Order: sequence, then C-alpha cells, then structure tokens
Amino acid sequence: MRNRWLRRAAVALLLGCSVAASADLLSEPPARYPVLVPVPELDLSGAESAARDAIRGAREQVARLLARDDVAAAELAEAYGRLGAFYDVYRIRSGAELCYANAVALDPSAFRWAFLFAYLAHVSGRYD
Repeated sequence: MRNRWLRRAAVALLLGCSVAASADLLSEPPARYPVLVPVPELDLSGAESAARDAIRGAREQVARLLARDDVAAAELAEAYGRLGAFYDVYRIRSGAELCYANAVALDPSAFRWAFLFAYLAHVSGRYD
C-alpha cells in the first residue's frame, strides 16, 4: 500500500514538473523562433476559476507546440492567438498584446491577429 502511494506521488511530481518546464517555453521561446517575444506567466490569482482554467489550458497547448520540431508557423500562430483571445476576454491586456504580437509575427497573412492586435492597442489608448 505504501509503495503504491509513493509511486503515485512520484508520477504526479514528474508530471507536474514536465508541465511547469514546458510552460517556461512561453517565457523563454526556443531559439528556432527568433521572432517570438516572451509571454511570462501572469498572476491569475484574482481571476475566476473558469478564466484560470481556460488560460492555463491555452498556455499548455502553446507550450506543447513550442516543444515540437515539426509544427507549422500558422498552427503555432493560431495557438498564440487563441491564448491572446483568452487573455483579452478576461481583460488581461498585457498578456493579450504579447500573444497577438507573436501570432502576427508567425503568420503575418492572417488578418484577424493583426486586427485584434491593433484593436487592443486602440481600446488601450495606444496610438503609436
């Protein structure tokens, strides 16, 4: 019984460490993506649980894609844009801005990311 508990605890610890390590890929993007700006983990302690869950899930998806060598730029742009949209909906503008910037950098032909990036700047009063 004790061995089973220890094994479960070890597996949980390893899984937790791998998720935490992969989440750091957003804070320090791989060198193969020089156009990306870092997206640090932001304080979500004041957010409702649905917002925290949505943002964490989207961050994990971006991290999984960043860890792969065979991901298309458009697919990664979509994931960054989706994460940016979650930040935007929950009024975490700093995170949204960084994610939209990455989505635009990865897929400049995708109008929606450029539009959302510009719209966010507009509603934030930044016209430069």
